[in-house]
Parts: sequence; C-alpha cells; structure tokens
Amino acid sequence: MFFTSKEAAEITGCTLRQLQYWREQGVVVPTVDATGRGRSVFYTQEDLAALMVMAHLFSAGLDYTEACAGLEALKEEKPAFSKDSVVTRYFFSRSEDGNRLIIRDFEVEATQQALRNGQAVIPLWLDQLHQILIERIRCVRGDKVLLIDVLDDIRDENAKNLVDRTLDALGWSVISDEKDLETSQLGSHAVEEYSVATGRADYALFVHGLLIGIIEVKTLMSNLESGMEQAKQYSRGSFDGVGSWRGYRVPFLYSSDGKTTYFCDIRDESNLVEAIPTFHTPQALIELVKGD
Repeated sequence: MFFTSKEAAEITGCTLRQLQYWREQGVVVPTVDATGRGRSVFYTQEDLAALMVMAHLFSAGLDYTEACAGLEALKEEKPAFSKDSVVTRYFFSRSEDGNRLIIRDFEVEATQQALRNGQAVIPLWLDQLHQILIERIRCVRGDKVLLIDVLDDIRDENAKNLVDRTLDALGWSVISDEKDLETSQLGSHAVEEYSVATGRADYALFVHGLLIGIIEVKTLMSNLESGMEQAKQYSRGSFDGVGSWRGYRVPFLYSSDGKTTYFCDIRDESNLVEAIPTFHTPQALIELVKGD
C-alpha cells in the first residue's frame, strides 16, 4: 500500500513542508523516489511509522536536531521498529552529562529513576503508535463505512487504553467504581468513572485511602485545556477530598489523551498548568501531598 505526500501528511499530522524538508535531508525518505526529489513520491506504511515517531518527538518539545537524533537512536536500537509487528515500549531521556538523547526499554523503575534525577522522560510505545497509525490509515483510505460516532468511540477507547496501561505501569491498580466501594481501604488505586457531585471523573486516584488526584481523559483530537477545566469541576464537587483550597477539594489534577498529559497542583493559587512526561506514581503523589 502506497500513500501520496498529501495522505501521509493527513495521516501522521505532519505538514507537507516538513515532509519535503525531511526527505531532502534524508531523515525520512519515501520508498518510491528514494532520492527524495521529483514528482513521483509515495510513502509506505513503514515510512509513515517513521514520520509518526518524528511527530511524536516534536510534540514532546524536542527541536529538529534532537528529534532526528531520537529517530536515529531508535533505528539503531530497533532497526525493524517501523513494522507493525514490533510492539516494544521505550522511553527517551538525556545522558548524565545532558549532551545527548538516549533510548531505553520502558521499565517503571528505570523511568522513575530518570524522573528522580530530574531528567525529561519521553515515552515511546510502538504498540500504541502502530495501533494509532492503522486507525488513521483506515479513516483516510477507503473505510468509509465507519460513521463519525464510531470513530469517536475508537478514539475514546484508544485514549482510555493508553491511560490504563500507563497507570498500570506506574503502580496504580485500575478498578471500577461500585455502589459500596470502601475507599478507605484503597492503597494505590485509580477508580474509573468515580461519582462526584458534579458528574463522574474518568479516574479518581486514591493512596492510603485518601482521594488526592483526578484524571480527565480526552480523545487524541480533543482540547486538553477543556479536560483540565472538567477536572477542576470534579475537584470542587468531590464528596471526600483531603482538604479545601478556595473550594477545591482534590489537589492534583490531570488532563490527558494518553500521550500528552497536563498537570495542575490546585493548591497553588496561580493554578498553573504544565505538561509533564507521565502521571505520578502513588508514592510520588504522597510525597507531593506532604510537600509545598
């Protein structure tokens, strides 16, 4: 299956100008017209996977040089990464001297250590990347029988699955809300569809029986700022928060599409929202509760 430059841009979220520059520089060269020049330019699905990696690294805040270095590191670590049968999970961080980008297998302990060392962590889960790529190809290529509401369900479910797997990897036990749920017994749990006065939070984070975090999940196409506003409403409407800060009862709020995560410590009167590499672990969240 071959894709035009226009289709490649639509599927991967890259611009036509980026595609042209990258093929001229030899960063991602389409399989058809390996010189990167000329009128006949066609990408394969494997080419699109490389473009998706570049787009992912850009979205994480890396500049062009760093993104190229990240792609080269991935090629060296896993030459067959662009095949959809490859489902390995990695994360990028900087070397100890901070001068270069390194890639490592995604392991909770290694990721936590990098965060404790003050290093940026950029997850790259190839299983999810290929899943998203296949869904986008189906949307662009011929599967017109998919209705808009079905597409929305796919996006919702995909974002939810990404968050579920991330929470599990970080030590959270994901459970469903139940009528007689005894929250005081929850040690490090993420409760799905948790009821508050203002609706149902996608996830309520409990540590040592304390409700200290709320996560609102938005689809990959949605506005994460609106998700944060919903999380704030749920914080205000919580029945069993751990305190009260200008009407907010749950201190730590997140809005995420599974790839990008926004975080706000609502105890701070400025209510500043920042992008973070991933969610906090249960222990890290408890440390935040103890601190300022």
